[in-house]
Amino acid sequence: MALVIAMVVLSSCIYLISTPKRQVNERLYDISLDLLAVAGEEHFLQDAVRGDSSGVDRMKAAMPANTCFRIDVKNESGALVYTGGSGCREFGEYALGRRTFTSGGDFYVAEMRVWLR
Repeated sequence: MALVIAMVVLSSCIYLISTPKRQVNERLYDISLDLLAVAGEEHFLQDAVRGDSSGVDRMKAAMPANTCFRIDVKNESGALVYTGGSGCREFGEYALGRRTFTSGGDFYVAEMRVWLR
């Protein structure tokens, strides 16, 4: 699992370096979608809703030092049920990606903000 996260982060970094003509926020958006896809496939989001944030903590440990993120998960009525992330202070330009998922028969929306220090 940690290997999958590390590979996604590494490939995202290589992608950022190899495509200098795109806007920073477009690249950050792509990273947010990739990270949400991994979090969904590895059940990190479902676990976070149930109170186990260890998967999000592993994502935090695998992120490059200059990349920050925050994940907010809302239930179907829009109430915030989980928030977590890298612990960096949010500032400047960021990208926002969204992913829907289910857990225990309930519907949730995960929003991930990604920014650079």
